[in-house]
Amino acid sequence: MDEPHGILSSAHVDEDQIIDLVSGLMEPPAVRAAMGHIERCPACESLLKTALQERELLRARGVPPVTAAAPAVRRRRRGLVGSVAVAAMIMLIGVVVWQKFLPRPAGAGYWIPVNTNGMMLRSDGDESFRIFAEKTRPYREHDAEGAIRSLQGDPFAGDETLRSLSRLYLASALVNDYRGGEALPILHQLKIETLPGEWRGPAMWVQYLALRQAGDAAADAVLQAAVAEPGHVGVLAREERDRLSGRRPRG
Repeated sequence: MDEPHGILSSAHVDEDQIIDLVSGLMEPPAVRAAMGHIERCPACESLLKTALQERELLRARGVPPVTAAAPAVRRRRRGLVGSVAVAAMIMLIGVVVWQKFLPRPAGAGYWIPVNTNGMMLRSDGDESFRIFAEKTRPYREHDAEGAIRSLQGDPFAGDETLRSLSRLYLASALVNDYRGGEALPILHQLKIETLPGEWRGPAMWVQYLALRQAGDAAADAVLQAAVAEPGHVGVLAREERDRLSGRRPRG
């Protein structure tokens, strides 16, 4: 009995199969076989990385992804099973492929400065600020998993300022743990546009990274807004804009 179309053994992955793979149009058994080969084959891994990078560049420029007009896509669409379970599996595999082989956005290791010393001096011995300093210690040490454990829940429900800051740091820690989708509801509740200026820029950049990780097209608008931000966030945003457009970063 012949193998289903797209199932690979030791054969290299061809360009049609790469297109189907990055477009989420390959059947799950074929995806597993293709990925099994790609992980052992530098040549095919390079081909996949190139395809993913080209797709990301086209998306950033507003060019729609591969459509059903492409022969490979038409062929694969006829073979897909239209069940929710299969669709969910394809989406999950697509996220794994994307995260494994596409470089993370510039600034994915972005950590917001935490000035607990200044806060302690202004707190006049307020115990809540001391707790805040302790809760944010893992974040200040750039320990994403530790920061997520420390800041989960709502430890500063009675202090709106500390609550907003702790939620912002939690969202940032999630992004640094590459869990941007989980950070988005937290950022939405923060109402970034109402934050003080010194926090609005960093929050906007964290939001951009979270949207990019989640594959949300709204990232483009946030990036454009961040370009106008003063200071380090504006520099990061302009560098990211130039990177996505294929231009040399501006001096």
